[in-house]
This record gives sequence, structure tokens and C-alpha cells, in this order.
Amino acid sequence: PNTSQPATQHTMQAQSHGQDAPVQEAVPATLGHALAVFATHPSTVLAACVISGVLYARTSIGHLGPLDVAVMALGGALWVCQEWAIHKYLLHSSLDWFGRVIHEGHHAKPYHHVSIDDPVTVGGFMAASGALFGLLLQDPALTCDMCAGYFTAGLLGYQLIHHLVHTRWVPQGGFMRAVRRHHMLHHLRNSD
Repeated sequence: PNTSQPATQHTMQAQSHGQDAPVQEAVPATLGHALAVFATHPSTVLAACVISGVLYARTSIGHLGPLDVAVMALGGALWVCQEWAIHKYLLHSSLDWFGRVIHEGHHAKPYHHVSIDDPVTVGGFMAASGALFGLLLQDPALTCDMCAGYFTAGLLGYQLIHHLVHTRWVPQGGFMRAVRRHHMLHHLRNSD
């Protein structure tokens, strides 16, 4: 950290398509500031717009029923399971692949930083997973349902929680305090 800057700012090196670029970022110290940073981040705006578009497309196809709600819930559950599996078995593996390189870059940053994926990553992820769901499900309505649940759980829910645990805001108790502690210990030991 540059000691001439306020305690909530630091200079870091950001990986942008293989090039180092100096980035100034303010690390939120309050919940309100952290939520404002998240809500206005281009990746969050992109994800919210795409999710809104997917839901609009889904309602244009026809009425939502119990199957649609179940598929959306399945999409959310799928995100949680794949996030855990990819993190445990691929991001900390010895396999040489771009996901591991990106994840190692995340671990190399100071613990307190604005940890929100960039819009190119988020957009590419949504396009690839949406195409995969379309190929697998072969039904536009169910594809929209799956995408809505999956994107909401991952790109809004998970991304928000991960952002919050990397800020300087310290929850006073409960779920978020436990998640923050667990994640901080993960960074300290840098393993599963």
C-alpha cells in the first residue's frame, strides 16, 4: 500500500489480458459504501440487465408455473455446487489453465480489495453458460428459467458476498461474520 493514500485506498496491479495496469481503488469500510460500490459496478449492472432481459424473455414465452420456479431454484443450487467443486478441484489444483492463473492473481492481491469480476469475464461467462443451458435443455422457457436462477445466485448473490468479505467492513455477528472469517482463513492458508 502507498502510505500517502488514505487507509481505505491502495494501489495494486490488475491483470488485464496479460498486461499489468496500475489501478486505484477505494476499499469500502462500511456496509453502505460496500453495497454502493457493488450496485454501481459495471459487472453488477451488466448482470442485472441480462437477468432482467432473461426474465422478460421468459414471461414473453408464457406464464410461469411450478416447474419454472423449480428450474430457477435448480439453477441457483447448480451455481453453489459448481462454485465449490471448481474452486476445490480446479482453482487450487496443479493443472495449468487460465482459471487457476486468474484465481492465483486474486490470492496475490491484498486481502482487502474490491473483488468483483470485470464485465468481460461476467459477459463471457453468461454467454457461455447460457449457450450450454440452451443446448442441454432444448427448451427456450426452461433455458431462461435456468439462466435466471444460475445468474442470480452466482453473479448477484455469490459475487456480492465475495465482495463484502474482501472489504474492510466487519460484520458484528451471524452468517456474514462466519463467512468472512472462513474466507479470510482460506486466503491465509491458500488451499481448499
